Amino acid sequence: MSQTANPFALLAAHAPTLTRRLATPAVDEDEAEAVRLLLDAVRTWAARNLDSAKTDREARVDPRIYRSAAELGLFGLTIPSAYGGAGFSLSAAARIVEELAIFDRSVATGIGLHCGLGLRGLIRFGSEALRERFLPPLARGDSIAAFAATESEAGSHIAGVKTTGTWDGGDLLSLSGGKIYVTNGGIADLFTILARTPNLGGARRGYSILLLDREMKGLAVGAEEHKLGIRGSSTTTLAFDEVAVPVSRVIGEPGKGLDQMNEILAWGRTLMTAGCLGTARAAFTQAAAFVRERRQFGKPIGDFGLVRQKVAEMRATLLACESLVRLTTMLQSSFGSDIIWESSVAKVFASEAVWRITDTALQLHGGAGYIEETGVARLLRDCRITRIFEGANEVLRFHVAAALLGLAAELETGAPPQLSDCPPLASW
Repeated sequence: MSQTANPFALLAAHAPTLTRRLATPAVDEDEAEAVRLLLDAVRTWAARNLDSAKTDREARVDPRIYRSAAELGLFGLTIPSAYGGAGFSLSAAARIVEELAIFDRSVATGIGLHCGLGLRGLIRFGSEALRERFLPPLARGDSIAAFAATESEAGSHIAGVKTTGTWDGGDLLSLSGGKIYVTNGGIADLFTILARTPNLGGARRGYSILLLDREMKGLAVGAEEHKLGIRGSSTTTLAFDEVAVPVSRVIGEPGKGLDQMNEILAWGRTLMTAGCLGTARAAFTQAAAFVRERRQFGKPIGDFGLVRQKVAEMRATLLACESLVRLTTMLQSSFGSDIIWESSVAKVFASEAVWRITDTALQLHGGAGYIEETGVARLLRDCRITRIFEGANEVLRFHVAAALLGLAAELETGAPPQLSDCPPLASW
């Protein structure tokens, strides 16, 4: 049985190493020390600067927040050190995004999107010329990255995108179409775009990943969307009206965009999952403190058996979520797994786990949980989107089931299934 096709075989093969490393979200001791130092700095900075209630109320992140985050190096987490970034592994970057989400999920979403979906294509597949030009300012936070794949008729069906880069054999593509639900759309300077590029690279119906900057003529950014949660996170539309895109702005091999999307989405999905863990931790911590203080019938409600049962279930779910996030990131960071399968499992589990934990936290707060001032309702609203974006959970379940059935067939026949045959899933 192929270990690359069967994630369980991969886990078994590396169990001793994984056991040692799971406790520390880093690939080695040097990175572990860097993560510890940065976590201390992030906690201090967040306590002084982040106000999630204000972010939610104003439906924006103050630009000064992102500028000060850039001074901490948070926009360069996943950028290699050769280009001015921290060069963190996925494990380390996920741990930082998790911590940010404890304090403000909108800020964590903006930075996490930049470090994951926004940058992974450029880092992994971009030419050296593109990396040298764009990564240093992105690492400094002078530029912010966004990612745009979703369209009105192409959400989970990512191969249904209509945005097209028409190529006449020269040095330019003429890009027309539009994207919706673009996270960081209103604040980004650089956009990673998935588009149809017929005939480019010899692929008659190929798709390519393009790199666009905000100032390109014909690129228009729409108004900010008004959302249920993560209100401070920028979400806009993009419109392309015959945007002249140099062929040199194609990321990776022309016509192979859908294949590249699998890795890009796996990274983005995993960092979003880490944000779920941070939100869940915040909800659990607040609920545990509340049940110790809130008194009914002459004693803290935490003394009642049913309340204790709920708290225990929350803690168990949180532990399972943390274990799955750590394991998924470690598989990629330490063993180079593509984590397409594993990140899908982690995303479904964590997004639904955080919903259960925050909903239980609100229930334990009683009427106070429904009042905005306590902040629990905000946590609930902020986490609701996670069951939808980075691949709707219903669609991800379909793909996970397809992979599982393929593994079952492999057990019977010995022929490894083609897990990469399933099309990638959109970011919203």
